[in-house]
Amino acid sequence: MATSSTPTATRFRRPLPTSPACPTATSLQYSALPGGFPFGVTKAAQFGLYAQDEWSPRNNLKVTIGLRGDVPVIFSDIERNVNVANLTFRNNVRIETDRLPKSRVLLSPRIGVNWDVNDDRKTQVRGGTGIFTGRVPFVWISNQASNNGVQFGSFSRSGAAAAANPFSPNVDAYRPNPNGSTPLANTSYNLAVTDPNFKFPQVWRTNVAVDQELLGGIIGTLEALYTKDVNAVYHQNVNLPNPVRNASGADTRPIYYNIGAAGSNGLAATTANNRIYGGQGGASTTNPNISDAILMTNTSKGYSYSITGQLQKSFEGGLYLNAAYTYSDSRSVNDGGSIAQSIWRDRSVSGETNANVLSYSQFLIQHRVIASASYKREYLGHLGTTLSLFFEASPAGRYSYLYSGDMNGDSQSNDLIYVPRSQGDILLRDIAIPASQGGGVYTGAQQWADLDKYISQDPYLKTRRGEYAERNGAARPWQNRLDFRLLQDVFTNIGENRNNLQLSLDIFNIGNLLNSNWGTFQTANRTGLLSFAGYTAQGQPAFTYPYLTNPSIVTPASGSTPAVVAPGKPWWKPTARTPAAWVRAGRPRWASATSSTKLFGLIVAPERAGSNSGPLFVPDCLALAWFC
Repeated sequence: MATSSTPTATRFRRPLPTSPACPTATSLQYSALPGGFPFGVTKAAQFGLYAQDEWSPRNNLKVTIGLRGDVPVIFSDIERNVNVANLTFRNNVRIETDRLPKSRVLLSPRIGVNWDVNDDRKTQVRGGTGIFTGRVPFVWISNQASNNGVQFGSFSRSGAAAAANPFSPNVDAYRPNPNGSTPLANTSYNLAVTDPNFKFPQVWRTNVAVDQELLGGIIGTLEALYTKDVNAVYHQNVNLPNPVRNASGADTRPIYYNIGAAGSNGLAATTANNRIYGGQGGASTTNPNISDAILMTNTSKGYSYSITGQLQKSFEGGLYLNAAYTYSDSRSVNDGGSIAQSIWRDRSVSGETNANVLSYSQFLIQHRVIASASYKREYLGHLGTTLSLFFEASPAGRYSYLYSGDMNGDSQSNDLIYVPRSQGDILLRDIAIPASQGGGVYTGAQQWADLDKYISQDPYLKTRRGEYAERNGAARPWQNRLDFRLLQDVFTNIGENRNNLQLSLDIFNIGNLLNSNWGTFQTANRTGLLSFAGYTAQGQPAFTYPYLTNPSIVTPASGSTPAVVAPGKPWWKPTARTPAAWVRAGRPRWASATSSTKLFGLIVAPERAGSNSGPLFVPDCLALAWFC
């Protein structure tokens, strides 16, 4: 069972005024139902049945055939928003908040093969193909139980309207009709619903592998794995209208702004048109102000594949060595999230916001090298000790280059940048430098010179000139990590059974414990590369390229002579830990830190932090764990 709830009343004021009687903004969310605050309750189950048979047409060949059937069932009754049921959303979608996905049988046929080619256990070919069924986090389903426009009401006010709602410790002070016995008319809310034809996730997965005994008893493995989405999860905001127009200039993406005449600063007045039902002309029950209506449905576009090569050998005396390399690629439409709205919100876009398009998965690790070594020795008839080292090297994750601000007008700050080829591809506005920093202007030309250098030194951006950055297109530098494990076994035989007590000592990222430059990972200290400033009357977007810290003045402005501007100051100076090659356009490109760990057992963490002349290190960790 999944349960979600929202407090009866929540109020926010920002920023905090000098007098509680004069708030600058106030927001209230309250229960629209009588009798306290409601819970969004979802009860669900998934029933499965599996049949399998094995067939061996030859002694060295085994074929396994199976069929699984799954039936997801949702038992909940959800309130019906009768006013929403009369509305028509984008693409003629009609929403019935009390209607949940149909229960249906999801079949998953599978077949696997294992072939000992020469019947000598030296060459083995194995593989399989089939459909695999999973389930979504049920919070995505329970969103419909609490985000249906029936249970909660809300309002937001600012300026003079907010002054009528000074802070009160009584949460019901501004709640409409707090003691009423009938539901309140709700005029402002968001929706999160599931397509009645939604199918729980399914993928088609195929793998083929060859295991071969090589010289010296080394086992070599080559394995390929391919996965294709059959029913994946796809979220869209059906209260988002079609784009108003396209931007002009080099970046011609669709936008949701109406653009007016230019003002005195050269930028045009803009009005975002990003809600089909936004309470235009006055919100009412039949004309509600719906912030977003997120519809969960299916897509089949995603896929992934990987190729792995591995060598391993077990030696007499208890030594075992293993090394492997994997190359992977993975593309997805959605990468998942905690709730439906955030999944849609956090998907970075360069085209139409609701577009069902692929890009790199957030969880893609394109290259991965692993190696391990272990040595086990038993002695004194009752003791055994195992020493192990585990090494992993791979890129430390992926990220997207975005604009700071809402460039396309969809009310979200998730717009991928267009990477300019030349200064003519981008309009950069001058930045006025405060008098406290010497005054003057950081000109658009100066910003372009620094931006151009930044793009040229970035291994990803320099390949995307004249194109949009891709969602999760950039990969962080590699991280090399070494872990250590000590296992101590105490065993004895009682009757015919061997009984064992095992103690383990794990040191995660032991390399960093030995040398502060080892085991670190680097992450971009800024991915909002350009700040959106507005549009010209012709529809061309304008930006600024501010430094991490503001540029400083070498020579103040005098009369008609502009100031001479020096690059902004980085967080730290180049050192042995932070090479000068990392510092571009007045700031370091990467910030470094040791990897975090999740440990079970007793954690002893010797603290060590770097100064501001080098990277900041999180504590190394020593873990003790007992297993019986």
